[in-house]
Amino acid sequence: MLDYNMLRIPGSRPFRPSPKKELHIREQSWDNRFHLGQIPEYNAFKDKYLQHITSAARKKKIIIGGIRPHKKKDISISNLAQCISSKSMKRRPVIKNQIIKKLKDSLISIWDQKKIPEPQRILFLEAIDKIPAKKQSTIIVREIESLKADKNSSQMAIRAIKAREHSLNELKDFANTIINPSNVIKHSSVESLLNLRMLSIHVVECIQTWRKNLHDISPESIPENIKFIWENENYLLKMQNDTKFLVNTPMGIFIDFVPNDPFFIHFRTDNGKIELPIQSYLVKKIKDSEIVLVNEGMKFYEEKENPTPKVMSQSRSKVIIDVYSKDIVFEEIKGNADHEIIDYAADVPILIQDSMGKPINAYANAQTMRYPAFLWAKIDRFIVGLITLNLENQKSMHNRLQISHISAVNIEVFDKIAEEIVKYIWKEYPCVEIRVGIISKINEQGKYESEKSIKHVFDKLGFRWKQMIYAINETPVQLLGLRRTENAEDMKVESIFDDCIQISYGCVVQIGQKNETPTVPGNYCSVVGILCAFKPFGGIKHEYFGPLYGKIKGVPPAFRFRKDLSVELVTKDLKSIDLFPSDLSGRLETSISCSALGLSWGKFFPVIHKGMKYTRVLSEIEVLKSEEKTVYIVATEDPIYSVFFIPGDYKNIKNIFSFTKEVLGKIEKVSVSQELWIPSFEVKGENLITELEGNFCSGKCIETCKEIFRFKLLAALHPKGSLVSWPSEKCLIIENGFVFGMIHGKLDEELEIPLYVVNVSSENFISNS
Repeated sequence: MLDYNMLRIPGSRPFRPSPKKELHIREQSWDNRFHLGQIPEYNAFKDKYLQHITSAARKKKIIIGGIRPHKKKDISISNLAQCISSKSMKRRPVIKNQIIKKLKDSLISIWDQKKIPEPQRILFLEAIDKIPAKKQSTIIVREIESLKADKNSSQMAIRAIKAREHSLNELKDFANTIINPSNVIKHSSVESLLNLRMLSIHVVECIQTWRKNLHDISPESIPENIKFIWENENYLLKMQNDTKFLVNTPMGIFIDFVPNDPFFIHFRTDNGKIELPIQSYLVKKIKDSEIVLVNEGMKFYEEKENPTPKVMSQSRSKVIIDVYSKDIVFEEIKGNADHEIIDYAADVPILIQDSMGKPINAYANAQTMRYPAFLWAKIDRFIVGLITLNLENQKSMHNRLQISHISAVNIEVFDKIAEEIVKYIWKEYPCVEIRVGIISKINEQGKYESEKSIKHVFDKLGFRWKQMIYAINETPVQLLGLRRTENAEDMKVESIFDDCIQISYGCVVQIGQKNETPTVPGNYCSVVGILCAFKPFGGIKHEYFGPLYGKIKGVPPAFRFRKDLSVELVTKDLKSIDLFPSDLSGRLETSISCSALGLSWGKFFPVIHKGMKYTRVLSEIEVLKSEEKTVYIVATEDPIYSVFFIPGDYKNIKNIFSFTKEVLGKIEKVSVSQELWIPSFEVKGENLITELEGNFCSGKCIETCKEIFRFKLLAALHPKGSLVSWPSEKCLIIENGFVFGMIHGKLDEELEIPLYVVNVSSENFISNS
C-alpha cells in the first residue's frame, strides 16, 4: 500500500510530519521546579536539613586540659551571617632585637672560625643595618649556612685570591731561575702564564659575584662597584700592576709583556717574541674582566707606530734573485731554533704573516698540538721558508695531515714551497688528505675573505674549501683540503697515524674425551680473555677460574667470542687481528675469544733516548709503592682504560699475572709526576694454560687452552722534523725491563684483576736503527 505522505509529486517536495508532540502533551512533561527568574534567598533558620545536623551540637562540651577545664563554644547558626573581625586572626610573632643580636653573635663566631677578613665583615653589617628585622634575620641565617658549607661569595673570592697569589709567587721564583731558556722552559713558561690568566679571570668573577650579593641586600647603602680590600688595598687595582716584574726577568727575553695587562693578551707588533694564545671560550670572559678593571681605573698600553719599514736582509734577497731556479730542500729543525726563527721572521712579508700566522707563534703553537714536525725550506744553504706539520687535535678515523703553518720570504717562493711540500707529503706519509688554514678578514660586504694571492696558490694545487673554523685566539680561518687521487704506495710499518698502544689477543679452547690429571700451573696474560673463551661452553669447573666466571656479567668490554666448527675459521679470526696460532687440532670442539685494542695518551711525543725509541708522555703519572716495588699508573685518552708499569727484571717469575695481581693489591700512592719516558717495545708469543688441561667443561674434558698475543707500544717518528727533547731532572725514565699491563675501570671494580699483563725485557725494546 502506498504511503501518501511520502508520495513524490512533480514540482513539490515530499511532506514529513513534525516529530514534535502537541503542545498540551509536551506541557505535561515540564518540571515546574525549573523556572526563569531570580533564585530566592537562602535562609539558614528555615533549612530543615541544617536543623537536624545542628540539633546534636547545641549542648556545650567541656574539654579537660592539663591544668583547668576550658569550655569550647561551638559555632551556632547565627554566626554564619556575622563577619569575622581581623583582630581575631593569628599573626606571626614579631622578631625581637634579642633574636637579631643572637644571630649576629653566631655570625661573628662563624666569621672567626672561617677567618673572614674585617673589611668584608664591616661591609656586610652595613648592608643589613637599615633593612627590616624580619628580612635581616633571613639574610643572616642564609649567610651562616653558606659560610658553614664554604660556598659564601666572600669565601670564594678569598680562595681565588689566595690561589692567584700562590701562582704569582711560584711564577716569580721560576722566572728568576731561568738561565738558558730551552724549548722545554719556554713551553713551561707559557703554560704557567696561561694558568695565571685563568686564575686572574676567576678572581674578577668571584669579586663581581660578591659585589652583586651585597648590592642586592641593600642597593641604597652598598654601591655596585664596592671595593674588595685584601691586605689593606683594593685587590682589583693591585692586579693591574703586580705582573710588571716579569719584564725584568729572563722570561721577558722571549715572551712579550706590556704594562697593565694582567690577562696577557696585548702584545707589541713585530718584536719577534712569543705571543700567548687565547682560547676561544675565554674571549668573552677576558673582555668582561677587562671592563671591570677599566672601571676601577686601569689604562691600557698603547703602542707607538714605528715609521721605519722593515727591509729584507740582503743575503736572502740576493738568493731569491740568483738561485730561484734551484730545487727546494726540506731539512729538519735541530736544537733551539728560536733565534733562527726570529731572524727568519724579519724577512717574511706582512701579507704572508697576516694570512698564515707569525712564524714565532706558529712554532710555539705547533708544540701544543698532536705530533708536531718542523721543517726548514732551503735553497742551497739559505733558509727561505718554514713549515710545521701536525695531526688534527680531534682524533679521526681518516688519516689527515695538517699543514699548521707555511711561510716564505716572498710570494714567489711561497708558491714553490707549497707545491713541493704537497709532493713531499704524498711521498712520505700514508695520508688520504692534506689540510691547511688561511686566516680570513671581513670585507666591505661583511663577508669573510682571505688574501686572494695566497688562496690562489692553494687553488692551483687543487685545494678545496672545507669549512670556516676559529683559531685559539678567535681568529676566523678558512680550512682547505686536498684529497689523494691515487692509492698510497706501501710504506713503512710504523706510521704517525697508528695508535701508540696496540694490543691483539686471542684465546683458543678445545674440549674432547681426554681425561688427565691437571698439570702444574702455567703462565697467562689475561684471565678475562680466558674466561670469555669458555662462554660458548657455559662455564668451567676450576677452583680459581670458576668463581671468577660467575662474576662476569655478559661479554667483557673489548672482547668477542664464538664457537667455531673448524680450525680454519679460528685461524681466520686470529689472522684478522694479526695473530698466527700453531698446533691446533681439527677434530675437537673449539671456541675462541678475541680482542684488539688501539689507544694513545692525551699528550705525548716520540723521542730518541740512548739509541732507542721512546714515548715521552706528558700527563699525570701516579707513582705508587708496593713494598719495595715501584708502580707507575698512567691514564689513556679513554678514561676507563689505564696503563701501568712495574720496573724490574721479572724473567724468573713463573706466573706473571698472579705476581702482578699481588703487587697491585698492596700499592700505596706516594707522589705524582708530570712526565714519563717509556721505551718502545713489541712482545709476541703464545701461552699454554696447562693448569686447565684435564678440567671438565660442558661435560667434556679440556684438552687445549692457549693464548696468542701481541703487545706493541710505539710512538712513530716523522720522516723528518720530529721534536727533539732531552730528559729533564724531574722526569721519570724506564731504562730496563718491566711488567706492562692494562686496567679496565669496570672490570677492576667487579673482579679486582687487571685486563692484561705481560713481561717486557730489554730484548723487546725497539731501537732507532
